[in-house]
Amino acid sequence: MTKAYILLNLGAPADASAGAAEAFLRNFLSDPYVIGAPFFIRKIIARLIARKSSLGYSVRVGEISEGGKHPLIRHTEILADEIRALTGVSTIPAFRYGGSLPAAIERARDFGAERFVFLPMYPQRAFSTTVSAVQEILRLKRRGDEFYCVPSYYDEPLYISALSEGISKALSEGASAVLASFHSLPLSAVKRSPYVRDCAHTVGLLKRELNFEKIDIAWQSKMGRGKWLEPSAESMVDSIISRGDLDLAVLCPGFACDCTETLIEVDRDLRSRFLSRGGRSFRFINALNSSSQHAKLLAELFERHSDIEKSKL
Repeated sequence: MTKAYILLNLGAPADASAGAAEAFLRNFLSDPYVIGAPFFIRKIIARLIARKSSLGYSVRVGEISEGGKHPLIRHTEILADEIRALTGVSTIPAFRYGGSLPAAIERARDFGAERFVFLPMYPQRAFSTTVSAVQEILRLKRRGDEFYCVPSYYDEPLYISALSEGISKALSEGASAVLASFHSLPLSAVKRSPYVRDCAHTVGLLKRELNFEKIDIAWQSKMGRGKWLEPSAESMVDSIISRGDLDLAVLCPGFACDCTETLIEVDRDLRSRFLSRGGRSFRFINALNSSSQHAKLLAELFERHSDIEKSKL
């Protein structure tokens, strides 16, 4: 039976235009797992937020794009090629938002695939990411297809080891404290999700791997006025400065590839805040992106879960 691997990331605007940004945001915010409101209310909210935010978002996308391509898209495509080389299995990059997932499945069907293995690139489990991805995958399944899904990998040793390498390098360069910044969620969403526990588990494993306890957790990218996870990344860097740690390293373990949330909100804006408030040095640790460690991790996860019963959908 012919097999295909589908590497599924969140997605990004097709280009840096305001129109592309609005289309992407509207698609993303229309997901009931992202905004848990009745259909018509959710559509109205999505349209209003997308229209209001599109210009600013497109500017940020333009700042981080290389050759007109968003880094999240570029790294995901490179990873798919690397996984194909490592496993010998056709590996197709796809994105949850933007319409490419159905096209990726059809592309696999065109070369005769009947067994499809999906890997959502979300290390920690949340309704707005992993559950949403699985539901969309199931919606696209046809009779006769064999669908398998790789589970989240927040405690996977290769993942922890790859993250630890970046932290270890920052510590060797003089960092005295580390901040792990995860994407925030509304409190209403985390009550029914293992997300916070998964994030804490990842950080606990990093502390053990590095034998280094001074790794704080914070939450970034809050949207709207509701109650979200705290402490925010902004308030946490203020606390880190107040306790006397002026050399800080920051990583975002929940982001498989760098994007506006990591490169703009953290590497640019959080860096500026830390240094302007008396911090001495700020080391941003990039996401795993298309590194060889990341490709090996994902390839192993694909191979391990490609035909085991607990991964079958």
